Amino acid sequence: MKQRFLLAIAVAMGLLAAFLTKLYLSDMEEGFKKREADLRGRYRPSEAVVFWNDMPQDSLIKKDDMGHSMVPASALRPGAVRVEDYEQLVGKRTVNYVAKGKVVFWSDIEGGEMTLHSGFSGEITKGMRAHSINVGGSASVSGLVRPNDKVDVIGTFVLDSPDRPNEKEQVTLTVLQNVNVLATGRETSRSMSRISADRASSYSMVTLEVTPREVETLVACEQNRGKLTLALRHPEDPNYEEELPTVDFKFIRETLSTLNKTRQQNNSRRSPPATLW
Repeated sequence: MKQRFLLAIAVAMGLLAAFLTKLYLSDMEEGFKKREADLRGRYRPSEAVVFWNDMPQDSLIKKDDMGHSMVPASALRPGAVRVEDYEQLVGKRTVNYVAKGKVVFWSDIEGGEMTLHSGFSGEITKGMRAHSINVGGSASVSGLVRPNDKVDVIGTFVLDSPDRPNEKEQVTLTVLQNVNVLATGRETSRSMSRISADRASSYSMVTLEVTPREVETLVACEQNRGKLTLALRHPEDPNYEEELPTVDFKFIRETLSTLNKTRQQNNSRRSPPATLW
């Protein structure tokens, strides 16, 4: 009797183990199927428009410059030029460098209107913000600043003088360096035509791509009646000055001689400017 009871328990345990094993294998199989479907969808070949050669910024696009190629579907983020639309690129210019064999997106093309977002927000990098500042005349480098340019933002403020009570003094300092320009006035890289890019235009607002913390800094500068000025940079110059001074008239008077002497030395060597202070 006891042996039969133990046998029955052993059989029941075996059946339970078989059931649990089957359930586990079924869940594993379902997981594998989902993973396989995800990989197939991500890496399935899809036809895309690509350039046959490297296309530097401002390259005139000809029909022979591009064609169709099979690429993984994961490479086709929103805004890719559809195969049936590629002829619309002929005669336009690139606003960004596009490497040989890379998928072409409307954001890389002047006047590109086909993006994921119909509004301007689609041109802002994720995690960044667009913020407009008032500029004009010399503050915008005589209107020569264009969308996609890199600039430094310099602020000038009238503050209480630390040396002369009840008096004000003007100080200037660099607020931000190497900032991307999203728009000048209402002109963006998508709306910018070749003709308008070749001449200076008039605008009073420049929209910059900045972090949330930098937005607060710019707003605080403007609320403190600061005048913001732009300094245009070379597009391939990543140089960052760590300790730029706060400049007032006393500082100018004390460093003017050194400033000009260093500039003359740099001009004679034709080398990038050295640190002046």
